Amino acid sequence: MEFFLSQLQGFGGAFSALVTDPITYPYIIISVFLGIVFGALPGLTATLAVTILTGFFGNKIPLDYALIALLGAYVGAIYG
Repeated sequence: MEFFLSQLQGFGGAFSALVTDPITYPYIIISVFLGIVFGALPGLTATLAVTILTGFFGNKIPLDYALIALLGAYVGAIYG
């Protein structure tokens, strides 16, 4: 049980660090907008949006921001 609580505490610390980082929000806004564009176009799916945007976000920005951006693109494409 102590191991689970320590892992949960580590996750909470990492989550709070990302939430308080101001660089996170532009990545979310841009990726959700791109996801909505992908979702609104006929024939383009959320999976395709994540696949294409992985090439743009994957190597150019740090991993934690890239995962947030890809998650935002996926949610935006589902919405669109």
